[in-house]
Amino acid sequence: MHRPSRYQEVSANSQPHSTGQLDLHGSILGTSILVLPLLIVLGGIFRKRHRASILRKQVEFLEQLWHINLTRDDCH
Repeated sequence: MHRPSRYQEVSANSQPHSTGQLDLHGSILGTSILVLPLLIVLGGIFRKRHRASILRKQVEFLEQLWHINLTRDDCH
């Protein structure tokens, strides 16, 4: 016995679609689109501040060394 086409359409549309995996990939993609540029910017800021701190410490050390040499030369 052949069913009318409208019953076939209803039964085809009533089946649940599994979108769990699609939602997971979409959320990972959306998260990575937002988080990766943020991590890159924060990493650049951290690196810049870290390099400035190291340079500042090197300058302080060289200034101390210069003053020590200056006082030793004055003593002789």
